[in-house]
Formats: sequence, C-alpha cells, structure tokens
Amino acid sequence: MAGERVLIVDDNPANLKLTRVILSGGGFDTDTAGNAEEAQAKIAARRPDAILMDVQLPGMDGLSLTRLLKAAPATRGIVVVALTAYAMKGDDDRAREAGCDGYIAKPIDTRALPKQLAELLGRPQILILEDDPAFGKLLRIELSRYGFRALLFNDAADAQAAIAGRRPDLFILDRRIKPSTDGLAFCHGLKDAAATKDVPVILLTGSELPDVRETEKQGGPDLYLLKSPDTLAALESHVRSLLSKRAA
Repeated sequence: MAGERVLIVDDNPANLKLTRVILSGGGFDTDTAGNAEEAQAKIAARRPDAILMDVQLPGMDGLSLTRLLKAAPATRGIVVVALTAYAMKGDDDRAREAGCDGYIAKPIDTRALPKQLAELLGRPQILILEDDPAFGKLLRIELSRYGFRALLFNDAADAQAAIAGRRPDLFILDRRIKPSTDGLAFCHGLKDAAATKDVPVILLTGSELPDVRETEKQGGPDLYLLKSPDTLAALESHVRSLLSKRAA
C-alpha cells in the first residue's frame, strides 16, 4: 500500500533508522519517534495510517500508548503493530488485549516487513457498535485473531464520524445502545445511505431472534445473532460468509 503514512516508535536510534530505510524503500511515507510523548505529538500533527510500536519504551510503554490511542475516536482507526525484542508466551494476547492490530517479534525480517505491514493495512475493517464494553472487547479481540481490523465504539455519534472517515467492510451493531440509540434504526440509516447501503450488517440481540423474512422486507440487517458464547465461537464463519457474498 505505497504512500501510506507510518510512524515508527522505538527508543533505539539504530532500529529507527533501519526500519525507516526498509519501509521507505517499500513505498511508505515514514516518520519516527523515540518515546510515547514524541509519538503523541507526531500523531497530533500528522495522523499516520499505521504505527510500528516498540513495546519497551522509556516512560510510558508502547502498550499503554496503544490503549490511549484506541480509546480515542480520532485515533482508533490507526493500525498499531506491536514490536518486542523479548518475545514471550502470551505477548501476542497481551498486545491484542491492549488494542494492537498485529504483533512482530524482533529482530524483524527486513525483507518481509513491508509486505507484512501492507497486508495488515489491507485487511477488511469491521466496525463494532456495542453497548456492553466487556462484550465489545471480546468481539474486537476475536476478530483481530481472525485477521480482521476491528474498531470498537460504544457511542453512535463516534461510530458515525468514523464511517465518514473510512467506510468499513462490515458492521456489527448491538440492538440497543444506551441511552436511546436503536441499533435497528442505525442499521436502516446505513442501508438508506448510498455510501453504506451495500455494506453487510450483523445485528446482535439479547432476546429471541426475529423472523428473518420480516427483517428482509424492512431492509434491515443481513444477519441477526444472539449475544452468546456460541456467537463468538461462530463469528468468523458468519463474517467471512457475508464478506464473500459482498465480493461476489
């Protein structure tokens, strides 16, 4: 994905220089930061499309910075790839729990890095609008494991702003969003808009599933699912099925 902006965050000047040379040679527009504070300033001045985030940073560590970025609607869509020189069992899970979209152990494969990053940037993006933060986080982590880029929102206005910035490839909506947003009404708005009318929508409900035929008549979601552990287990197959139908 030549031309994509990438911020490299690492406290080792040699690593910064090497990684910048590699990615610049691969067609990426690169910038660097040596710590979290410098990275925040660079992000505010010029929002990157992706960040290569060293986990071990002086002061605020890379995972803490990632949590801050993923908590803010303005920076939630940035692809964050965790980098660590001390790969240990469970590091991948901790990185994804913090909100990282990918994980790479050092020393990096210099020939493979541009391709790895381009692949991450090109993955389907799924927008989750979920009232329950805990269940929403489970959805985001599971989708990340399956190789999708998942953006989690608890507020309909923030989700709508993100849609205006970049159209997702699929929506997962909670049936009820506090205090008053109706997930079905939000879905109807998506289906009525020219920019999102063909984007698949999964609507999650905590109650009995409605008659699918009636849903289709109303121009509602492409799929209703119950909020349950079984839904999490089958989520990948549902998402891939809807994405493949859209691509056909």
